[in-house]
Amino acid sequence: MFRFARVALAALLAAAAPALPASLDYTVGRLHFTMSPGHNVRLTADGVPLIRESHFYMVTPGWTSTLLNADNLTPTISSSVSNGTYTGTAVYDNVNATVRYTYTLGPDDTYKVTINYVSKGPAAEIEWDMAYLNANVIAGRPWSASTVSGTRSGTVPIFATSSDQWASQLCPLVKTISFDTNLGPLSVAITGSSSSVRAFRLFDARAGTQDWAQRNPMFWFGIGVSPIPTAGQTITATWHLGTAPTRTTIPKLATEPVLREAPAARVPYVADMPVIPHPKESTAGSAPCRLGPNVYIAIPTVPRAEEQQAALELRSELSTYWGITPTIGSTPPANATTFTLGVSTDSSVPQVAEGYSLNVAANGVAVAGYDGRGVYNGAQTLKQLLRADANGVYVKAATIRDWPSLKMRGVHWFGGPNGLAFHKKMIDLIVAPYKLNTMLYECEFGYWASHPEIWDTSRGMTKADMQASVNYARYRFIEPIPLINSLGHADWMFTNGQHLDLATDATARYQYDPENPGSYTLLFDVMQEAADIFKPKYFHIGHDEVTTGGVFPKPGSTKTAGELIVADTVKINNWVKARGMRTMMWGDEFLHYPDEASDAGNAPSVAEAQTRRAGLPKDIVITDWHYDGTSTTYPSVPLWKSGGWEAVGVPWYDWSNIQNLSSIVTRNNAMGLIQSTWAGWSMYPDIVNTSAYNQFCAYLVAAEMAWSGASPKLVDLGYNPDDAFQKAWNRAAIDLKTYTGFLTDIGSGNAAMWSWIPGTHPTVPFPTGDQAWGGVEFSVASPIWLSGGLNPAGTWPQAVEIPVSGKKATELNALWGTSWIGTSGAPVARFKVTYMDGTSSQTAIVYGTQIFAFNDLRGGLQTATAWTGTDSVGQNVSVRRWTWKNPKPDAGIRTVTVTSETGEAAPILLGLTGLHPWVAPYTMVDAARALRLAAGLDAATSADLLRLNLVSDSAAAAVNLTDAVRVARTATGLNT
Repeated sequence: MFRFARVALAALLAAAAPALPASLDYTVGRLHFTMSPGHNVRLTADGVPLIRESHFYMVTPGWTSTLLNADNLTPTISSSVSNGTYTGTAVYDNVNATVRYTYTLGPDDTYKVTINYVSKGPAAEIEWDMAYLNANVIAGRPWSASTVSGTRSGTVPIFATSSDQWASQLCPLVKTISFDTNLGPLSVAITGSSSSVRAFRLFDARAGTQDWAQRNPMFWFGIGVSPIPTAGQTITATWHLGTAPTRTTIPKLATEPVLREAPAARVPYVADMPVIPHPKESTAGSAPCRLGPNVYIAIPTVPRAEEQQAALELRSELSTYWGITPTIGSTPPANATTFTLGVSTDSSVPQVAEGYSLNVAANGVAVAGYDGRGVYNGAQTLKQLLRADANGVYVKAATIRDWPSLKMRGVHWFGGPNGLAFHKKMIDLIVAPYKLNTMLYECEFGYWASHPEIWDTSRGMTKADMQASVNYARYRFIEPIPLINSLGHADWMFTNGQHLDLATDATARYQYDPENPGSYTLLFDVMQEAADIFKPKYFHIGHDEVTTGGVFPKPGSTKTAGELIVADTVKINNWVKARGMRTMMWGDEFLHYPDEASDAGNAPSVAEAQTRRAGLPKDIVITDWHYDGTSTTYPSVPLWKSGGWEAVGVPWYDWSNIQNLSSIVTRNNAMGLIQSTWAGWSMYPDIVNTSAYNQFCAYLVAAEMAWSGASPKLVDLGYNPDDAFQKAWNRAAIDLKTYTGFLTDIGSGNAAMWSWIPGTHPTVPFPTGDQAWGGVEFSVASPIWLSGGLNPAGTWPQAVEIPVSGKKATELNALWGTSWIGTSGAPVARFKVTYMDGTSSQTAIVYGTQIFAFNDLRGGLQTATAWTGTDSVGQNVSVRRWTWKNPKPDAGIRTVTVTSETGEAAPILLGLTGLHPWVAPYTMVDAARALRLAAGLDAATSADLLRLNLVSDSAAAAVNLTDAVRVARTATGLNT
């Protein structure tokens, strides 16, 4: 197997290291080659990636430690050009090994890469990921190859058929291979200095669950691990791209779309989402609880903190999002619709910590908790049961008994200059509402008064912000746990070039020297400050991947790595216990892969892992991190439990990983689950709207799985976690108005649905005509397929221009997707709105933010799923809706133009709907009703307030006279 997630953490954090000074950048003919800081190798043809990435590793057998990782080293660079051929060299060298790259780019569209490598020390293994080959270029295309088993040929699968790296091999080990691509014929030939390095593996990684496999669709093309020799070898790969197919781009589509008015372009819509996380017991109630203007939240006369906070949050929910402002107190009036919140000993309440019962009746809702936290949890569920229709706001009928499967349910994250704002927003919108109760905050890069010399202002918080974050978490009943990395990942100690005398290697700056007493003076100074701020029950000391990077032990030490790791752990644990806290730590250095762990097992042997565990105190809580989404057993979890340690499972963002690890943790009665985040050291609110989005959406999945014990499974959730996260993160007040607007009838378009899939396939029905999805109506016909770098030969428009003829719109909704999965953040199109006065507004449409491929089911904060189904080759697909908010809603629009950037992901437009500024469609009945309300003859209901867009004078439920007159004038035509 190749590059499991046990090294993903180190690789990800290394990618955020300071920029390296060396790079290569060559363009010859159709090819463009770059090698930039962090060993980011990339080869494109006509702007379309051929090689997305390339990596080289030399490791000890079994990946127990990394001897050389070219991604983490600064190379020695040279460059030259002769007769139109560019040549660059990059030499990566450390105490363990050397690898020399030679890159050439020639005028005949030929790219060649040669590596020479040698180990300077003990037996080692290598892995050369020569190319993350862009799967979009070859998917569905014919291929032929010379392999170690003779000639082979076939067609590349259109989509992945297996996540298993052996089962997904395209063919036996490759010597030469050719593909007939939309970019032209592409061939790759491998040569090497010995028979063991003259053939490469080529497997389909598109179904892989590892981070490197999921970033972009690709085939892994390379060599490794055993039995590749490291006693000095040379390998060369030669790539050649043939003549491009004839593909013509014209300025814009000849047939222009036609617009027509729609009386209900958007109608009131509130998604009927299930409760998240799923309750243990839930039945549909007999009748909903409809809410008028008089809503009362009843709590005990002397409430617990959780009861008081639950009431405040429920009032804020109703006021902010539903237009109702309840009263909070202990004695509800007779005519009020009452929400009762409180701890109860009633037998209907689950006798489990944090458990609650909830019952919705026509006249009110009762939430009873086993304890204060149970009441708080029940209030979070109650908020999710709120709905609205034409008759106003109501609570969905339900009877629920619920309790958590796992005691500890949390998130792990970082700080940063804007980290406090991130923490608060995430706690408000995701962590607290979905019943998570733990914050593991990795804070070592913060400001420490005892050692201000190591403050990293780009990664850490001020002390005041750290304290505010801790306070805010506790305010929402979330237990804050500090994480200060010790031994492994101790690079924070050496920030700003400080304390290099404490490092095991002053050039690697990764581990401190545990045999130097000064290491603990610094470590314990910082840990004490963190303990003073957090006042925690638990203190996490990190301690992972001690042997996977840097130099350890320090040269000249008489101790083994295992001896030092155990002694360091015991010393720090004693310090933690002496201060009334309990130690938490990562467990990978005490496990051996693959015998004891599915991944994240960095002890070099089972015997060494057992020896290390024999010295590990049993009072330490092990945070058992595993990121392999294919595992269904995670054997380390029962190993820790049977050995006498409490364990907390720690997955990453892969949903299957979260589900499967939650299931094993629950089955083994382990302590809990903490969702890890590796999106860089600095958190800020807008980071959620970047390529790291899937890591934050995973918080919601983790909340679901940790509470429910992975029951139901992902396939039975009844909702899409991406859509649910977007709904929560982008919360806005419920809009129950109906908007008029206009629909774009694009007529025959220029393509059939799914025609961008290579080959000939049976047609699959796709909804056409007028379709209302998510409350927005579209006119759906044949798609408009714009130009793209991987379009087949033919003629393609770069743009489509839609005449709007002066119509006004508050927003425009585009129904669209792309032909292929693009690179997150890559430009796909430009969306331009031109007004009647000649001014315009233009938005860059980038992949993974405003647009996705139809077969890319990942989510993004600026898109909503409009339709889901199956395409003509059986892939699950979705069509997205993107909404553009008009900064000039009162200005007439002349045209809307979508222009392709002609990258690998070609934009495909299915429909466009505009919403006119809202004008209340009042009738004379509405006018009479408004005037009676203003005169106090009737009491306003929530339905009145929503229907008539009126402001209630609260206590008397009377209506402002000015608003009533406005309704009357509009109904009689005096207002427009």
